[in-house]
Amino acid sequence: MFRNILTTASIVTITLFLLAACAEQDKATETKAKNVQTADASAAKPAVKEMHDGQGSVMNQPVDFSSQEEVNKSIERVRQQAGNTEADELNKALGVILTQDMSLRQDKDRLFRKLNGKTPNEIIAMMKF
Repeated sequence: MFRNILTTASIVTITLFLLAACAEQDKATETKAKNVQTADASAAKPAVKEMHDGQGSVMNQPVDFSSQEEVNKSIERVRQQAGNTEADELNKALGVILTQDMSLRQDKDRLFRKLNGKTPNEIIAMMKF
């Protein structure tokens, strides 16, 4: 009987020791994973968005929608200064607004008049409503 108690106590002690060791290992792995995610998220952002005419980043500068050519130039400027992700988001917003805003009747000229002077951030925000 004493032998059974001693064996059980040994097993419980070893189990508790292993559980504590595993918990520490899980915390270390979890912390490492969070650090990697944070580093990945930081690397995914464009370095520093260029300043232009004292107005801040290109995403906060009014867009010229006076013609299709000016729209293309504006989108290209966003692509060069803010990155592909932002330019693609702006293009997507333009398409969504054009197809979902019934007052535009899918007319690009009306879209351009409506959006002329708005910033890329404002245009993207319009898509999300």
